[in-house]
Amino acid sequence: ASDSGDALRGTDANRSQNAPTRAVASGQLNAAAVRRWLMATTLAATASGVALLLVCLHGWRDWLVFLLLGALAIAAALAYTLGRRPYGYRALGEVAVFLSFGLLGVCGNVYLQTHTLPAPVLLPAAGSGLLAANVLHINNIRDLSSDWAAGKHTLANKLGFSGSLKMQNFGVLPSDFLLDRLNFRLPNPSHLLTTATPLPYVQPNGAFFFREKACACPTTRKARLVRTRRKKDAQ
Repeated sequence: ASDSGDALRGTDANRSQNAPTRAVASGQLNAAAVRRWLMATTLAATASGVALLLVCLHGWRDWLVFLLLGALAIAAALAYTLGRRPYGYRALGEVAVFLSFGLLGVCGNVYLQTHTLPAPVLLPAAGSGLLAANVLHINNIRDLSSDWAAGKHTLANKLGFSGSLKMQNFGVLPSDFLLDRLNFRLPNPSHLLTTATPLPYVQPNGAFFFREKACACPTTRKARLVRTRRKKDAQ
């Protein structure tokens, strides 16, 4: 959905050379083929979700709640870059990812398996959501100039490069703390390995991230010129 929506709006036309290749913008797939694949994967996700509900749920109230949440999740996936007012172009992508992959994903899975929702579950839910939001945010930092030129107003565009770095740290450190708090509550200390395992990769990757300050800021003259030229061409 994201690939198709960005291609239709011309957002991928000026992406960084370091960015992953997008299927539609690169010509590997046409828009019609992507729409067919999008429909197929949506139907597959719906079918697998309903099968899971058949196994886990019994009461009609739970069915109603989870069907509604599933419909909202599908709508959120499509509305990220598709439609007249995609929220991904209004600096709301990180919020949607936090809710979908954090609170909804973790809390929903716990309830499906245990039919209870204890308060401590909110700790890993929030931690997972922050980590997922940081993945999106760092991708948007990489695409600062191209998104700005295309009129895609992400949170990284709103904050600027310096502010985005601070936001990235703000998201990573609390997420690790929240996951740690749950691990210390668990009776088996082996769960602490889930936190300790990635620690050796934090320093080198963090150092590389802060060295990459040469990436263009959204207020650069080149970005403004590209955006102005695109507006004139559209007129």
